[in-house]
Amino acid sequence: MKNIKLSSERISFAKLMPRAFAVFCAIALIANLNLHAFAYDMPNISPGQQEETLPEAPALIDMIGMVRYNGKLYTQAEYIHCSEEEKIPFIGEYLGTARGNIVEYSEEKEFLKDFASNVPGKVYSVNGYSPDFRICIPNMYNNGGFIAFFEYIDASKLKIGKDLFGDKIKLKDNIKSVSYILYDYPNTVMTAYKKLKNITDSSIAAFSDALYRAKFYSSLETNIWEKLAGKKSVALKFKLNDNSVFKVTLYEEGQVFYGLGNVTGHKYLNFEEKDLEVFRNIFFAALNNYPNTLQKNIIILPY
Repeated sequence: MKNIKLSSERISFAKLMPRAFAVFCAIALIANLNLHAFAYDMPNISPGQQEETLPEAPALIDMIGMVRYNGKLYTQAEYIHCSEEEKIPFIGEYLGTARGNIVEYSEEKEFLKDFASNVPGKVYSVNGYSPDFRICIPNMYNNGGFIAFFEYIDASKLKIGKDLFGDKIKLKDNIKSVSYILYDYPNTVMTAYKKLKNITDSSIAAFSDALYRAKFYSSLETNIWEKLAGKKSVALKFKLNDNSVFKVTLYEEGQVFYGLGNVTGHKYLNFEEKDLEVFRNIFFAALNNYPNTLQKNIIILPY
């Protein structure tokens, strides 16, 4: 089976994410979104826009969602379950239609055209964010109950946390709520996110400040996964004032991984020694709220 290589980027899907986890993500995505039928009669979001014909059958989904736009490869970030009315504040300018024409064995030339993708739907910019960073598909697979976001991050420009959480996400003084989740390994049963309790707004603000200062490192250079083997982890979901969300995974020694898969190019944040107390206030506030049986073995996500 031939991997897709992206010209100068030279990125194959096998390198982007371990195949087994990619299959799991696709299955989880389909199950969670309740995709009983793959129909493509997607309604227009904005009046007066020209209809475009989508494929009669969906592409095989065995990898994380991807869309090529403006010469860049955007990978799936978050999706938010919401009504059509709740989507409206997110939806910006119409950019084009993702074709849903790519499978793992597609030829390289098929993926070099804008709006080549392994998911179908009309693509829009996201209000409040640069389309160089984030775009969205409001009705993927004709499922009106959610909006999917896709992100492009130039890993070479990630030096400190502010480069991502400040310049792109605008986290500081913009947090509406924080929730958390742990992973029950080996059963890998994902429970619902729970609101982070027993933590003050000032502690969350201090965490945000420290996140801006933390430095990015490459997991390819530090062998971080050997160090983190068997370590406890907590996933946090931040909801911002515009109702957008993002997730980070925290490891007990001060490491922070953003999003799903390898959107940051194998990079992670490491809190500075002076900020570890701030980090642990948040980490253990989540960890200690869960039964001890779930604190023994926490699944490690393959970033």
